[in-house]
Order: sequence, then C-alpha cells, then structure tokens
Amino acid sequence: MQRTKEMRWFLPHEVPELNRWLDRCPKSTVEQRTDYYLELHSDDIGIKIRQGNIEIKKRTSQRSRGCLNDTIWGCYDHFEKWSFEGDTKDAAFLEVVDDRCAEWVPVSKSRKLVQLTQGHEAIMPTTLNRNVDYGCQVEYAEIEVYGERWYTVGLEWFGNECMELDARTITNMFGNTKLHMTQSHGYPSFLAKLGKGQRNKLLQF
Repeated sequence: MQRTKEMRWFLPHEVPELNRWLDRCPKSTVEQRTDYYLELHSDDIGIKIRQGNIEIKKRTSQRSRGCLNDTIWGCYDHFEKWSFEGDTKDAAFLEVVDDRCAEWVPVSKSRKLVQLTQGHEAIMPTTLNRNVDYGCQVEYAEIEVYGERWYTVGLEWFGNECMELDARTITNMFGNTKLHMTQSHGYPSFLAKLGKGQRNKLLQF
C-alpha cells in the first residue's frame, strides 16, 4: 500500500507554460498509454487497469483547500493506493482491455512527468526511476475520455516527508498560469461528473 497527498486539475484547454517547462527539463519522461477505469460514479474510490496491473485508490480524508501561490488554487486529497498484477490471460480481463466491457471506461493519456526532490540547496528534478525517500511527482497530460479531449495537471507528494514547493519552483513551472479551485478534482470525481453528463460543473470558475 502507498499513501500519497495529491492536488490535481482538469481543464478543457492546454497549460502551455507547464508544457514548455517539462519540454525543457532534461529529466522529464514522456509516455502514452490507455488506462481503464471501472465506472463507479464515486468521488472517493477509483479502480483501474493500468499496463496489466489492477489499482485501487481510496480517498482517506476530507478534501482541504490550499494554494501554491496567488494564482494557483486547488484542493488537497489524501489517498491510499493498492496495486496487484492482473491475469492478462483471463477472459474477463481481456474483455476490458479490448474495449468490450461497457462498465470500464478507457482513458487515453499522453503524459509528461518529472520527479522533484530536495537537493542540498534547492529543489531539483530527477528521473522517475530514481529511488528517493520523499518528493513530488509532476504530471501534465492530454487525455481523451467519453469522446472528449481534456488536459490534466497533477502534483503527487510521496514518501515520509511532505516536501514544500517553494515560490521559485512554482514560478519556474507555471509562470503566470491561473488554476482555479473549481477545476481541482481527483480522477474518480472527474470521471464521475463527466460520466453523469455534468460537464458544466467541471467548467465553472
């Protein structure tokens, strides 16, 4: 089991300054994949199939509001996550990954990621495969779900300490980007609202 603290946003448009920062970062990673989410219509629990693994994610506390600077506001979520290997030869498993099971929603993702950790004098980016005791994973992704294109920004703190992202780091990453509290959702909440046809609730700010 893994415990994380996360802040995430979903937007109908690109976030160009963060995208450019990740493109310039030599430690960033690019990946494309499709995850399959069980349609639970729940804000608190998410179940997905990711690259042959089954992952369960449960929110463990009430959301709390916060800001990274004067223009970036969002909600913190605390999650517990479990992951175990799926049986890729199982008939039911194959129905899901072959898009033959209506209860599972495919989400295509084109992701850019980097891991931030505390250096001797400043926060520094590292590759995802480097093992560190604590840090923050930064994600920017273009996704397609329910026939729509969205963009998501995610910050995921992990480890035995919660690393504070200082003002210089935030400015370098986001520039003058504005992110609003009402755009801040976890994946379970976002998919639940979109699946219920509540797109307007995702666009209010």
